[in-house]
Amino acid sequence: MTVFSSFRSIHARLFTSFLFSTVIVRTANAAEGCKPQSVGTQGFDMSLYHYPFDDASSSSCYSNYYQSSEFQHGGYETFGGGLFGTATDIDDVTLDLKLNVHCKEVMGGLPENFHYGDTMSVSNFTMLLTGYFYAQESGHYTFNLVADDLAYLSFGAGNAFECCDEEGTVSDPEAFDLIVIWKADNNMSGSVSYNLEAGVYYPIRLLYANRDYHGTLELSFEDPHGDVHTNFDDHIYQFKDEPEGCPNNIHTSTTQWTGSFTSTFSTTVYTTTGSDGHATTETLYIVETPDPN
Repeated sequence: MTVFSSFRSIHARLFTSFLFSTVIVRTANAAEGCKPQSVGTQGFDMSLYHYPFDDASSSSCYSNYYQSSEFQHGGYETFGGGLFGTATDIDDVTLDLKLNVHCKEVMGGLPENFHYGDTMSVSNFTMLLTGYFYAQESGHYTFNLVADDLAYLSFGAGNAFECCDEEGTVSDPEAFDLIVIWKADNNMSGSVSYNLEAGVYYPIRLLYANRDYHGTLELSFEDPHGDVHTNFDDHIYQFKDEPEGCPNNIHTSTTQWTGSFTSTFSTTVYTTTGSDGHATTETLYIVETPDPN
């Protein structure tokens, strides 16, 4: 896997050179995107894993393993027996399981929008959802997440998984952009925002766990026009992994300026060589947005 260390220095050099023509107030969340060369298919991919109760615990029936770094970085793949089901072509990840008993495994089914028809333990399980988020237009996107009991959202190449190397890197994400842990029925949500570039595909990864009892999951996004989408149709895609990865890594960063409109200030292309000897083209977009002050 190629590791790029040049982006931070490139970013700094570009911002220094633009300092005399741009009023920089702060930098918004940046995300790295991809430009796969193959034809994609739509929808999230889903993998389902066992999450057994903790029979040895004297204080609770459920396991707190989901809070550990080991679980978050691949431990879920083997915990309690590991993978038991998969599904594809999912464009709505809304889940609302209302159970009537604590500390007892309840068998049932997921809602039809998950395209998984087998009976499973709905009281305690882990779900991994992955794909590439397609930005149809440039601008500010906000992702809203609701979860009971827990969800980890990672966004962008490297954070979620590497461009065109999902299978090899998805189990060990670099970072979690948003973590939601249930604390009360009125305290189980969060949001995170990015400035994205039109025509770019951004890796997205959502790891969800229901340890016991009710299970809730809601993921939506607000587009640059302020419209909220709970259905990801035409926004989530899948691409086959490529041995050499994707030829383009797209970095989007945002500055604020004194103008009254949003525009792409600069597009700069760099070619870097990773530790594996493969040359990769990187594109950095600098997007200016109006300064609210």
